[in-house]
Amino acid sequence: MLAGALNRMRNLKQSQAWEKWQWEDAELRRQQLMLAGAVIRMQNVKLSQAWEKWQHEHAELRRQQFILAGALNRMQNVKVSQAWETWQWEYAGLLRQRAMLNGALNRMRNLKLSQAWEKWQHEHAELRHRQFMLAGALNRMQNLKLSQAWE
Repeated sequence: MLAGALNRMRNLKQSQAWEKWQWEDAELRRQQLMLAGAVIRMQNVKLSQAWEKWQHEHAELRRQQFILAGALNRMQNVKVSQAWETWQWEYAGLLRQRAMLNGALNRMRNLKLSQAWEKWQHEHAELRHRQFMLAGALNRMQNLKLSQAWE
């Protein structure tokens, strides 16, 4: 194996030429095969059309069989399918309950932090309401004539 690699390195140009010839020969053979197939299809148009129709219909039949088999499996395993969906629903409910319980436990563990957060939220909402009301009053003052027309 080592000797073959050394020979290829010594005769690099010859090796490259040989590999190029091999590739071009293979490509020519592939093209000739495709051309011969096209010629045969042209000579036997009806046979070629029949073959293509059969391939199309066979593929469609396989697709329909796949769909039908899936439907039959679901009908045969309706109880398994229902059990799976019930399990998924119950598990999702369990995850929701766990999240709520963890939230409640965290609030209990950090009671002062939780109280401070809730106080901040309340005060922030109150401040936003006051700002809204004040902006409305200022707007009415700036547009006093328009405001009086609506009253």
